[in-house]
Amino acid sequence: MKSDLNRMLDERYTNIGLCDWTTMSIDIKNVIGKLCKLLNLIYQTNLKPEYFRLSKFNKTDENVVSVLWNLLFKMLNKNNILEVKGTLADLKYTRKQFYFNTTEHCGSRELLLAISFILCLCLNSQLEKHLEVSVFSENYFFDITSIENISLDFDKLNEEELQNFKKWIEGKISSNENMIYEYSHQITQMYNKLNNNLCVKANGSLTIFELLALNNQSCTEHFINNSEPVLHQLNAYTEWLKHEKIFWKWMESVLYEERKV
Repeated sequence: MKSDLNRMLDERYTNIGLCDWTTMSIDIKNVIGKLCKLLNLIYQTNLKPEYFRLSKFNKTDENVVSVLWNLLFKMLNKNNILEVKGTLADLKYTRKQFYFNTTEHCGSRELLLAISFILCLCLNSQLEKHLEVSVFSENYFFDITSIENISLDFDKLNEEELQNFKKWIEGKISSNENMIYEYSHQITQMYNKLNNNLCVKANGSLTIFELLALNNQSCTEHFINNSEPVLHQLNAYTEWLKHEKIFWKWMESVLYEERKV
């Protein structure tokens, strides 16, 4: 019976098609470099292709074991080895060799195989989580009361009333934390007024914050600064998707090295 990793690799080949072995031999280092760039952006690590080569042959040079454990901690959002193993067990990862390693000084190849398993299952969802809290999300929260002058032509909002309303909310928050709920509710109402004034719905092609970024300098700077990280991640992910078939075929050679032992 095939292992879960073998089965997932087979499914990966079916979904993305087989690659040219000649192309793979030329491009594998470049492709792993693209993967390292993507993982470094998402998980704030310092991976390099050499770690993958070393782990293929189960080496421990360049502190590779510690580096890969650190990546596993971040990928699964766990703090220690036992938690990582527990989470992988919940994900139905069944390689016994991985669970038999009781210390950080286990073989680097087993860590690479576990990382590849997580890549198959969780990479897309991790990127989606980053997008959900980014400036591109319609749920992104920006404190509109911090904007002194919004360069929009308000037909339905009186500036004096708006300023008084802001001061009233800020005073309530400083005196009573229970007013935070009311504050959020009132801010939502202000967003709705902005939408009505602009004749744009909140679920339209542009979010409210994107509209503000188009019309206010401070919002524009905030949007640019906070959009760059997720844009870099998406660009790296796009490059990875173009070439990932070469990596998954290379992973077959990693399993072959294990069977040679």
